[in-house]
Amino acid sequence: MNSVVLMGRLTADPTINDKITCASFTLAVDRKTKKEGEQNADFISCKMLGEKRAEFASKYLRKGIKIALTGYIQTGSYQNKDGKKVYTTDIIVDTTEFAESKNAGQGEIRPQGQQQEQVNSSGSEWMQIPEGIADSLPFE
Repeated sequence: MNSVVLMGRLTADPTINDKITCASFTLAVDRKTKKEGEQNADFISCKMLGEKRAEFASKYLRKGIKIALTGYIQTGSYQNKDGKKVYTTDIIVDTTEFAESKNAGQGEIRPQGQQQEQVNSSGSEWMQIPEGIADSLPFE
């Protein structure tokens, strides 16, 4: 089975390739164990294939935001300009979820050019529950 689940932050805005309808980005994923003098994160190359996924990436993914994704590993190779064989490993993304609130972290999760949503009258981003409905909710 070839399945990957990752959570990390984008190191830069995604690169969109219109020719093959693909969004590419690098995800910085913290390592579980951190040894002194070693790198604390792995930088993993990810690709979102298809028009809808590339459009989603261009609208919502920005440097610094934290996402969780699922996908699979794809390996390949090519010859560079010097004639040497270069091996590649990419994560092909199937699903993406935002892993923190809209205002957390360095990046903001909203389409380019849109203004930040207004905060409700209580000063909170959470929806206020109308009077009388709280008793019928399945949670407290």
